[in-house]
Amino acid sequence: MEIRLCATLAGLTSESGAQKSTFGWNIDERIQCVLSRRILRSLHKRRKQQQHRRNMNSIQLTNALSSNLRTNRLFRAVYPADKLPQRFEYPASFIVNSDPSTRGGTHWIDIFIDDIGKRDYFNSY
Repeated sequence: MEIRLCATLAGLTSESGAQKSTFGWNIDERIQCVLSRRILRSLHKRRKQQQHRRNMNSIQLTNALSSNLRTNRLFRAVYPADKLPQRFEYPASFIVNSDPSTRGGTHWIDIFIDDIGKRDYFNSY
């Protein structure tokens, strides 16, 4: 894709997309190709950063729920699936990752237990 973009910017492709001879490149066309490569790299890097920002980790979840006035009173912690405590006081709310602690984690769920022990399970799917 990068080479095709460079060739298009330099006017080296026909309307059908077939490449013309590359012997006619001048300095301006080469600069355009170098710039287009840098732009593509920059866009790719930005997409990767945005993807990373969309995925929350346990520290971000803990900070968000602990600092929120509505959730901080009931929020206990974030746990992987294999480290969930056997006993805790309720009412309580906690986040559980569907993967064990040995894996990176893929999906978060929220469990809320009210004053009488009734459980609610929140799942975004």
